[in-house]
Amino acid sequence: MNETSPIGPLTEPLPATDTEIVVRRSDDSIVGFDARRIVESLRLETGLRPELAQRIAQDIEAIVRQSALRRVTSSLLRTLIDAKLIEYGLDAEYRAHSRLGLPITDIDRIIKQANQRTTPLPLTPEGTGLEIAAAIKREYALLAVFSAPVAEAHLVGDIFIQDLGAIDRPYAIVQSPDVVKRHGFTLPNRFAASRPARHPEVLVAHLVKSSAALQGYVNGAVEWDAVNFSLAPYLDGLGERELLQVAEALMFELSATAVGRGGNLPTCVIHLDWQVPPYLAERPAIGPGGNFTGRTYQDYRSVARRFLWALFAAYRDGDGQKLPFSGIRLVLHATPQDADPEWQTLVVKACRASLERGNVWFAFDHTPDRAFLSRFGLPYAASFAEAATDEWCAAAFQAVAINLPRAAHRAAPGKVVEVFEELTRLMDIAAQSHLEKRVFLEKLLARGEDGPLALLAARRGGRPFLKLSRTTHRVCPVGLNDLTQAVTGHQLHESSVARDFGARVIAHLAAEATRLSSRHKTHFVLAESHAEGMTERFAHMDARFFPRTAADGYPLDDAYPVENYVNGAKLSPAADLSPWQRAQWEGEVQQGSLLNATTDVWLGDALPTPEQLATLVDKVRFNGLTTGLMASPEFTACSVCGHVAVGSARACAACGAPQVETLAMLTNRYSRVSGWSTAAQSERHRRVRVTGHSL
Repeated sequence: MNETSPIGPLTEPLPATDTEIVVRRSDDSIVGFDARRIVESLRLETGLRPELAQRIAQDIEAIVRQSALRRVTSSLLRTLIDAKLIEYGLDAEYRAHSRLGLPITDIDRIIKQANQRTTPLPLTPEGTGLEIAAAIKREYALLAVFSAPVAEAHLVGDIFIQDLGAIDRPYAIVQSPDVVKRHGFTLPNRFAASRPARHPEVLVAHLVKSSAALQGYVNGAVEWDAVNFSLAPYLDGLGERELLQVAEALMFELSATAVGRGGNLPTCVIHLDWQVPPYLAERPAIGPGGNFTGRTYQDYRSVARRFLWALFAAYRDGDGQKLPFSGIRLVLHATPQDADPEWQTLVVKACRASLERGNVWFAFDHTPDRAFLSRFGLPYAASFAEAATDEWCAAAFQAVAINLPRAAHRAAPGKVVEVFEELTRLMDIAAQSHLEKRVFLEKLLARGEDGPLALLAARRGGRPFLKLSRTTHRVCPVGLNDLTQAVTGHQLHESSVARDFGARVIAHLAAEATRLSSRHKTHFVLAESHAEGMTERFAHMDARFFPRTAADGYPLDDAYPVENYVNGAKLSPAADLSPWQRAQWEGEVQQGSLLNATTDVWLGDALPTPEQLATLVDKVRFNGLTTGLMASPEFTACSVCGHVAVGSARACAACGAPQVETLAMLTNRYSRVSGWSTAAQSERHRRVRVTGHSL
């Protein structure tokens, strides 16, 4: 019911009603009850035939007049109309007419923040407004964007469509800083614009403003590629102190963008390199003023490495309270060529920053092709070889997780073929969900700079900022360890048979992604998901719809559902393995097929030395299979004196106060453990933690 739209002429008008019953509309105005408005709204919103719309309007009028109410709201009338549409069997019309919103108790809880949250920061009024808006957008997505089969698959736990509350945004974006260096910082419709930067401080400001602007258009990470090499032409000739000042400004300003999202922490990923990436080495370097310097990026290797040192020094200093930078993740890329003593010293420095601040990811680029693919999600030769570096921009439109253990639950016992058939079905439904969101986003992008995705639809240098051919769709396997246990009787770490089966599953999913990409002329990629609550949701859904009982032949100690599936294609966090063994086996199972896949190293209170962690990084790097490694310590922050210490403690080491909060890694970001779900806290307790002796 369109409460605020004008009423047009009716071909068969109903008699006007008395005005003794008044209606409060959604625009905060009061009007007399008039059944003709119901007829008009039904015709406009659902396309219902006039005679049927009039019959429903008469039914609603009778209900209202028989009640004792003399003041009704438009939302109450809409609810009554929806009930009538269901009564008449008009399901499609009911979906089109549905009103979206939240109960008062839910809104009250969000505004007052009565629920515990996993974010390190409390929500501001801006943040609670975003939370409420996201809840409404989730309803809209399931009713208006996705088809009924796709929505049903999400609701019953076959798949998990991530970030439904951001249905009108792409999932993530990655670009080269050369885009900003060449064209400056520009907002749509000439709202604000600046010429290309001539000084490093101005370039940092442009990058920060671009990140903040893009974080209003994507719901996941904003990623910048090869930052130290891309900024190097601006830094040539600077001393160590000046380099550190530029690095400190970049670190702090990128982390501070969380304030603009009301406490909802955006993520900025900074890719860093010791060797110039092979796809960038011989490219003409863009320098001050957006002009070409006459040199290649390879020629700036020395200053790029000096800036890399400065970046890790600034990151290690942390913020004013020595907390981890909440909105930044550093990704240090390592190649087989990285073997000189300077590199080894840098790795020790990076490991020290990781031990003291967390959120440092070591990415292993085993081949030149992998170096580009791991960042942009697309093959270099097919998508970017002919493009200038100031055109290098790619986006992931959506991430959809698939519930791998569901395949075992749906298949007949012992029928492995049926398991793989079910995996194919899950991939098909995930692909369909991607295509439906893609159509929705393409319509928004087609509106250009007058539409909601104006920044992404803008043109830079006469070319579109984001080309549709440079977009990807991420399919995220979840629960491989649990699927393997259901089929083989062993977890991945318990037998080579289980790992061989897990590798077959990943190979099958990768082949299906290739098939779907060819069929639909788009790019489907397997990726590791970092959505919070997803593994728990899948486990609970399967326990609900496929209960496991001893009467069905399960062992008594296996008759109870797990609280949480193991994410991605990882081994169980409770598996008592050395980090090297865990990384090797996960690499064998994944075979490099999952974008952003990392091996997690959970650190205990007795931390290893930076040198010990650096030795592990080098050892894992040379196995040729593992694509990433992240070592995650925990932190204790005192609410009384503000002291922050590495490790998890029950009292402050500085003042002895028991009012402390533990910060730990949940999926891929730090958050307050007290705000975690029961299942997430249980998983944290089961993690096998690493010390210097166990490396």
